[in-house]
Parts: sequence; structure tokens; C-alpha cells
Amino acid sequence: MSEEKKEIKLKRINAWVVYDNLRAIPPKEFDSVGQIKTLMNNVLPAFKGKIKEHVEMMMDFRAFNEKAIEDKMPRKDLEKKVEEVNRVWSTYNKEHGKEVVTVSLDKEALGVLVVLFNKYGNKMFNTIEEFIEVEEAISKAGE
Repeated sequence: MSEEKKEIKLKRINAWVVYDNLRAIPPKEFDSVGQIKTLMNNVLPAFKGKIKEHVEMMMDFRAFNEKAIEDKMPRKDLEKKVEEVNRVWSTYNKEHGKEVVTVSLDKEALGVLVVLFNKYGNKMFNTIEEFIEVEEAISKAGE
């Protein structure tokens, strides 16, 4: 019998912020290998499944950035591409960023998310309103 999933309801843009920040935590910051594995095998895929477009746009931009550095792209061309990427990113977020997505996690994965959000969440967001909105969504899922 499968374990009941807990649902976290977040704005799409906030799900992206949580995903991207969790993904960037250095391994030395984790309490255990089990925590890393739960994050990699359960938490991140659950978020990624709800923000595929954000992930794809960022992967495309990072690939472009690596190629630009490797090819020593002229500054003018680089600036033009960065402007284009920012425009696409901004347009997508204006059109879809406030949509609510539901991220489903089992109890263990939610526990890992809670621990990591309590430790790093205050560094993820630019405003206290965004932070509190996400913190409350995660807390509500744990009830």
C-alpha cells in the first residue's frame, strides 16, 4: 500500500525558486547522505514536474552561456542574447508565474523539504511576503 502524499500548493514562480535553490545546496551542507538522496530522488523531481518550462528555459540559457564563454562570443552578441532571454523569462513569468501548481510529496520527502526550507528558505526570496507564502504552504501540507 502506497503512502499518502502531502500536497503543497504554490505559485509556479515560487516553485521554481524553491527548486533552483534546493538544487544548488552544496553536499557538505546536508545532515546525511539519506537527506541528499531524498532530495535528489523525490523532492526535486516532484518540483521539476510542475515547472518544466522554467527548467527548460534555464537549461537552454546555461548551455548558451557555456557556449558563449567557450566560443568567446563578442560582448554585443552576448548582451543581445541576454536581453532576449530576460524578455522571454519575464513574459513567461507574467503569463504563468502566478498559476498555482500542486507538488505532491510523501512524508519523508516533505520532512526533508521542511528541514532544508527552515535552514535556507530565508535566503531564497526577495520579499518576506514571498517567503511567508511558501512557508505557510509547506506548513499546511504537513498538517
